[in-house]
Amino acid sequence: MKRLLACLPRSRLFQQSGVLFLGQVGASIPAYLFSVLVARLLGPADFGTLAVSVTLVQILGRASGPLLWVMTNVAATFIASGEPGKLRYFVTWTLRRLVALTLVTLAPVMLLYLLGNWLRLPSAVLVILTWFWFAAQLMLLLARGVQQGLQWFSAVAFNLTLEAVLRLCIGLALIYAGWQVNGALVGYGMGSALAALLAFILIYRRLPHPPPDTHVQVRSLYRFSAQAAAAAWCFAVLSNVDFIAVKHFLSATDAGLYAAIQLFGLIALMVFSALYTVMFSAVSSSHARGDAMVFLFRRVLLLVIGLGIAAVALCAMLAKPLIVYTVGAQYAQAAPFLVWYMTATVLLSLVMVINLFYLARREGHFIPPLVLGTILLVGLLLVYHSRVEAVLLDINLAYGLTVLAYVAQSVRLGRYAR
Repeated sequence: MKRLLACLPRSRLFQQSGVLFLGQVGASIPAYLFSVLVARLLGPADFGTLAVSVTLVQILGRASGPLLWVMTNVAATFIASGEPGKLRYFVTWTLRRLVALTLVTLAPVMLLYLLGNWLRLPSAVLVILTWFWFAAQLMLLLARGVQQGLQWFSAVAFNLTLEAVLRLCIGLALIYAGWQVNGALVGYGMGSALAALLAFILIYRRLPHPPPDTHVQVRSLYRFSAQAAAAAWCFAVLSNVDFIAVKHFLSATDAGLYAAIQLFGLIALMVFSALYTVMFSAVSSSHARGDAMVFLFRRVLLLVIGLGIAAVALCAMLAKPLIVYTVGAQYAQAAPFLVWYMTATVLLSLVMVINLFYLARREGHFIPPLVLGTILLVGLLLVYHSRVEAVLLDINLAYGLTVLAYVAQSVRLGRYAR
């Protein structure tokens, strides 16, 4: 135990979590203010249309989770091994290929839009702006992954806040200038792009001295990248396919109501992510040194459960005031759904804690329950999507059964982790 505490003291862990949490709070205030003001300015129908683009970027961002998780793990491993030169080379190598990849994806995106507008996006301009925002998000994921691997959470916190403030200022200015949904998307995209630019400047200033080491075994990362991709793509579906189903199968007004309760779920996810993001970086670094971090996993798991119970209870007592005094009385019909959605958010956070702990150790036995839970959710939504209540029941069943599958797996293996 002394060795573990010397490797990463608990006080340092919670200090890092606190710094990241403060950054998320600082970012959530302008981000939430932006969402609330946009909801009021656009109304349910247009806000539902914007939510489609937001959800698409979130899905693609989740699917790009391997980039964030691999860069965090690789950065932590190189630093723990005393090889900053390899890290600088790998960051540059990845950045160049990522820029090239984003430049060649616009044509296929537009082709898919022309072949069939399945999500009912009203214009090609909206598609292009959504693509631009996603491209900027990829660069931002790369930069933040390196910062997290360096355990430089003060820089991550600052970058989160900067992105949200830029989004608020640019987006609202363009909406008031008459750009409507397009203006909001430009705000999202420019906020991400400028935040990514500053993050890379700070990263390269932090790693200027060691000469580049080009002897990086990229192929050795393929297996780990495949594990990260499987987890990220399943999580992308689990966390966002519900709104895609709502938008496609239900009315625009119902989609707007669902988007309103999603705002509260996103806030809760940001709070929980402060814990499991720091945990992932700490476990990645400790695993590179050959240390175990089971106590940390259990502590984070219990904290998420405790905070989740408090969040669900708060929503149960104050659902309608929370809805009415934030996004407005026109969304009051969404109040009965808030508790259901918050419960699903807590279950999803538990899935994330378990996934990221094993992923940081480069273990893949957690993937089958995640895949089964993803398939279950998609199947339920395909056959049972007639009302918002049905969609909420689907996601709670899928998330809950996934958590139970992890519990059953831990019983079968005889432990949560070795």
